[in-house]
Amino acid sequence: MIKISTMPKETLVELLLYLAENEKFPSVSKELKGGVAVDDVRDVLRELAMGLAREEQVEKGEATIDMLKKAGASAKARKIMSALSAREEKTLLNAFGFNNY
Repeated sequence: MIKISTMPKETLVELLLYLAENEKFPSVSKELKGGVAVDDVRDVLRELAMGLAREEQVEKGEATIDMLKKAGASAKARKIMSALSAREEKTLLNAFGFNNY
């Protein structure tokens, strides 16, 4: 797992994807003189973003499961929560008073 302390992983994922789609990377072409293609740089940024997004999902899932266990939620309830999208999960947790999530 990569530890990121300067910004949330979700924000970093968005930033990496933005750069991959929008940055021209003129120094890659100019300075590396074909040693690394701009498309390869874009691909690696997307790959990093997806890896961080997966890590974030795992971390959030583990945190949610731990919180639900402490709250006394059944295994069935925890399984249902794990099937929800992050947005749905947050909405449901807030509805039941888990506002600190």
